[in-house]
Amino acid sequence: MSEHSAVDHSRRAFLFRREVAQPTVALTGECFALNGIYCESCRDSCDAGALRFHLQRGAVPKPTFDPDLCTQCNECVAVCPQNAIRVRPKERAYG
Repeated sequence: MSEHSAVDHSRRAFLFRREVAQPTVALTGECFALNGIYCESCRDSCDAGALRFHLQRGAVPKPTFDPDLCTQCNECVAVCPQNAIRVRPKERAYG
């Protein structure tokens, strides 16, 4: 490999490098599950399985979110009876 092609490759890698930020899900204080009321509507609507509930003895299951599985379909937002879910979409950052 010539020095020239190595420099071109490095420049191309720098110019076209993209980092994708993961989506985040925020649950507001109105979430039934966070207030001790059994509800798993968001999990049931998430075909990708990004929202999960972990069983706890003597307590209402609490939601967890896996950003790697989220497809940003916003079905969880649509079905939430309390409108307690906020999804920040994936963004492309150039660096």
